[in-house]
Amino acid sequence: MQRDMRRLSRLSVLVAVLALALVLTAVAVADKPAQPPGQAKKQQQVDPPAADAVPPGQAKPKKAQDAAPADDAAPADDAAPDPAAPAKPDKAAKRDDAASAPGAIALEAGAPELGERLGVTGLGEAKVKARGGHAWTDLSDRAGTVPDDAVVDARQGAVAVSVAVDDQGTQQAALFTGAIFTVHQPAKPGGVTELILHGGNFAVCDAPAADTATAAAAKRRSPVVRRLWGTGHGRFRTRGRYAAATVRGTTWTVEDRCHSTVTKVLEGIVAVRDLVTGALTNVHAGGRLRVAAP
Repeated sequence: MQRDMRRLSRLSVLVAVLALALVLTAVAVADKPAQPPGQAKKQQQVDPPAADAVPPGQAKPKKAQDAAPADDAAPADDAAPDPAAPAKPDKAAKRDDAASAPGAIALEAGAPELGERLGVTGLGEAKVKARGGHAWTDLSDRAGTVPDDAVVDARQGAVAVSVAVDDQGTQQAALFTGAIFTVHQPAKPGGVTELILHGGNFAVCDAPAADTATAAAAKRRSPVVRRLWGTGHGRFRTRGRYAAATVRGTTWTVEDRCHSTVTKVLEGIVAVRDLVTGALTNVHAGGRLRVAAP
C-alpha cells in the first residue's frame, strides 16, 4: 500500500513544487526594494516537498498507520484544501474595500525583518489581519510584509510565510493551509517562528450522550475541529490545544479534536511537545502522536 501511495504522489508532487516555486519567486521579488545598495542579501534555500507530501487539492491515500488507536474514527484525509478557488466577478472591488476598511493592515513591499515584519504570499482565497483587529485584508494571490503577530486565515487557500532569521536578512519559508492562525517570531536570531491555531466550532464537542458508554466512545472518536497542514524548510512550530509540533523542514499536520491534539508526520521528523505533561517525543515520517486532554 505504501508503494501505491508513492506512485500516486509522484504526479501530485510536481504540483506542490510548482506552487512552492511561485511562492518563493514572489517573496524574492518583494525583497528587492528593501535591499541596501551594493549589499547582497543571503537567501536560505527552501527544500521542495518530498514525494510523500500532500499538495493542496490532492487527496492523500489512506495508509495502514493512519488508523489512529482510538481517536481517528471521524477525521477527513490529510490533503491540504484546494487554494485555487474560482475568482468571483467582484473580487477586485471587494479587495479594494477590504484594504481601505478601518483598522485593516496594508501589505508593504520589502523584506521580512527579524521580530518585526513577516513576509506573506497568498494562493487562492486567503486573508490577513492585525492581532486583535476585526478588519481583514485580502491576500488572494498577493504578496507583501505584515507586522509580527498577524492573524492569517488560510482555510480556503494557502499562505507562504517567510521570516528573517538573522540581522543579515537570511530567510526561511513554509507553506500553510487549512486553518486560522497567528504568526509570532521572536526578536532574537535563530528563534522558532510559532503558529498558534485559532477558530473552529468546539460547540460540537458539547453534544450530550445517551449513556456513559456512548459518551466514552464519542470521546475516543472525537471529530477534527481544526487542522493546519504545513510544508517547507526552517524552524517553525505549530501549536494546538494540547500539543506543539516543532519542525526544521518537513511536511506535517496538527489537528485539534474535541478531546485531543493529533500530530501527523508525512515527511521528516517532528518534535512534539505534550502541553499537558511536558513530555517531548520525536515523531518520524508515517507516524503520529495523540495528546489527550487532561
